[in-house]
Amino acid sequence: MPNVHWRHWKPGFYYYLPDMVRQQFETWDQIFFAEFDLVAEILHAITDNNRPQFLAVFEKLHPSPYDCMVSIIMLSKLAAKLYKFKHSNDNPSALWGNGRDLVYLAGHFNDQQAEILWQRFHELDQRLKPSSAKHYPGFQRTSDYNAIDMPPNFEMDDFIDSWENSH
Repeated sequence: MPNVHWRHWKPGFYYYLPDMVRQQFETWDQIFFAEFDLVAEILHAITDNNRPQFLAVFEKLHPSPYDCMVSIIMLSKLAAKLYKFKHSNDNPSALWGNGRDLVYLAGHFNDQQAEILWQRFHELDQRLKPSSAKHYPGFQRTSDYNAIDMPPNFEMDDFIDSWENSH
């Protein structure tokens, strides 16, 4: 999933680096945006209610049959940020990193698609929330989400069924 620490630094910093190093960062940018395009394709398959397309593209992102729900949950977090970006006046950098990557992802979706996408993740999002906010050591705050356990009895097919049946 797109989550690389140097992407959160001041944009354009690597243009001041020696050519060989700069070229490596530019290559990493290309890889990053290719992966973000893949994420957008996965999210569009969800908004389009297209199970076969979702499974085919998701397998490119997460080729292992194990722990798929970890990637699904990370996609849900991106969908939440995308929804908030499209439906608020919040500065993108207040939502994720320095904001430029969220702006890039948001360019793949209109407001209505972002709304549908977030609706598709609704059941999973609810299952990730404990009955009350909890304090998790090391998080330095309480959380509305279970930061330790996966939702019980909710796997990939359950997730897909939740959005296929949410019309």
